[in-house]
Amino acid sequence: METPMTPLSEQKKKSLDSFLQSVNLVDLYQQYRWRQDRWSDGFYDIFRLVKSVIKAVKSKQLSRNHIIDVALWGRLRNIPRIKCLKDPIFLPLYEGDQKSSIVQNDPIIPVKMISNQTIGIGPTYISKLLRFAMPSMYGAIDTRLVQVFGCGDHQVSRLPLLMLKVQQGQNGGGAIGRDNWLIEYGNWLSILHYISDVMNNSGMPCPHPKQFVAEGLREQGQWIAADVEMALFSYASKEINR
Repeated sequence: METPMTPLSEQKKKSLDSFLQSVNLVDLYQQYRWRQDRWSDGFYDIFRLVKSVIKAVKSKQLSRNHIIDVALWGRLRNIPRIKCLKDPIFLPLYEGDQKSSIVQNDPIIPVKMISNQTIGIGPTYISKLLRFAMPSMYGAIDTRLVQVFGCGDHQVSRLPLLMLKVQQGQNGGGAIGRDNWLIEYGNWLSILHYISDVMNNSGMPCPHPKQFVAEGLREQGQWIAADVEMALFSYASKEINR
């Protein structure tokens, strides 16, 4: 991995290796579904948001409108509550086209930067925003993923990798427990990067829609954090809907 993150224990690596032998991550990636986003349609909304948010971050123009766009995609409740204390917000993820030294030194610092400059978005939507802003480094963590890969839902927890659980949020929605979420989000990033490394050495390329490669948003066949997150989201959705 290029960036220092929370080291995974040998036991956790063994658990992940066993899990990867039991699933087909390529199929899970292609089975990803969210609103209008389908692999067969080229993940149209994800493609649009990745282009838009990366461009805004690189040009230092990431605004409330971009955050609302991500929130609408994710179906966040109470979107009018979203505010930016500074607009556009300061989010130094890139130096030119490369990862900034901030991200390389500690990828959790940008999480804190977003939290300190916004109102109305919590762990899930901060992670979604980063997932669109720098998909090579970040993946989202939402309630479905926490139910299946966390420790709090014994009915559907399949691989308890994270010390997170879903709590009752405002307006009846789910929310991720906040007390230790920054530490566990660092763990989640380490998991996503470990899996992407395994997959990139497996001879099983990621079947990106063509326009992602054509626009330079992905390298042909190379798994990155956001791709792995999408596949794991598909797995979590299947387990919850059993």
